[in-house]
Amino acid sequence: FAFRADCSIMRTAVQRKCRRKGESMIRKEELSYPFIKKEPLTGSFQGMRYHISMGKDCIRACTYPDRFCFVKTPEEEKCFQEFPDSPDSMPAILEWLNGRIAFYQK
Repeated sequence: FAFRADCSIMRTAVQRKCRRKGESMIRKEELSYPFIKKEPLTGSFQGMRYHISMGKDCIRACTYPDRFCFVKTPEEEKCFQEFPDSPDSMPAILEWLNGRIAFYQK
């Protein structure tokens, strides 16, 4: 538990530093098109979880509350957005995710 507590303290400090600088916490380095092509990418930040996966001919991004995992979260609590199946979509996905953070902050 001590290690986990230290990680939480460090993460909180990083979040405060990013807020002071006006930066977003979800960074472009965290989104990998080749990874998403192979399997879903998941993450979380300040009460929001996200799930990014390949659709038939698009990339599907989803945000939902940080209470349950993607599978257990009711569909009505999920917000989906579709993007073109292209590496060039990564900046648009990042912008959409960072825009959704405010909705989940308490």
